[in-house]
Amino acid sequence: MLLGPAVSFDDVAAGYGGHTVLRGITWEVEPGALVGVVGPSGSGKTTLIRLLTGQAERHHGTVRVLGQDVGAGGARRVGYVPQLGTVDWDFPLTVEQTVLLGGTADSAPTPWFSRREHRRAAELLDKLGLADLRRRHIRDLSGGQQQRMFLARAMVRRCDVLLLDEPTSGVDLATRHDILHLVGELWREGLTVIVTTHDLNWVAAQLPRIAFLNGSIIADGTPREVLTPDNLERAFGARMQVLHERGRVVVTDEHPVLGPHATGAAHDGVA
Repeated sequence: MLLGPAVSFDDVAAGYGGHTVLRGITWEVEPGALVGVVGPSGSGKTTLIRLLTGQAERHHGTVRVLGQDVGAGGARRVGYVPQLGTVDWDFPLTVEQTVLLGGTADSAPTPWFSRREHRRAAELLDKLGLADLRRRHIRDLSGGQQQRMFLARAMVRRCDVLLLDEPTSGVDLATRHDILHLVGELWREGLTVIVTTHDLNWVAAQLPRIAFLNGSIIADGTPREVLTPDNLERAFGARMQVLHERGRVVVTDEHPVLGPHATGAAHDGVA
């Protein structure tokens, strides 16, 4: 039984090629938490995730997952769902092959997979509604199907911590709902889930905890605690209005550039 945090950062600075993206990151996520990491483009959200997968340079500080220091190869028992825009969709892989390769992260890959591995992949594809698509090339899937495929790939390792980088970016509302429903199911099954996003109103409505990030952690807490005009201005560099309506927090532009009738920002989040 894990007594400490599931994920912890202690005075971490990190980046790429000697360039520092994150600095002074001291942050913890308790086991079984569902946390949204929110910030503008370039704020370091993906870098924070990549520290846990061993894909970012740690300049100093300590990163631990499930009590173990994270090395260059990333942490064990961690599943990762990347941004769809970063994937090479022309790579010659089927859905089933992509899922199976997720199980090789903790060991040296081999040219074949065991019956147990095939059975685990088949169970996940069936659970996520992809069983009939297992032989299909990955580029022939819809955006929602691609996200579900990468969820299966992350879960094939039997992970305890699930990382999702902008899972709702570029998908329609129906697909977004399906993805979030699946993530909620996984969280209720006991996974620790960290989600990066720039969609303020989605995290305000759906997630119990938010961390604002812009090079460093600006605020961390419940949506009501974190979503304040001052925190939003520090994170996004723009003044925003925060409304409290029927127990929900809604963020909108303080001065809509398209006039008083352009209310879309209050419903779609701030990019």
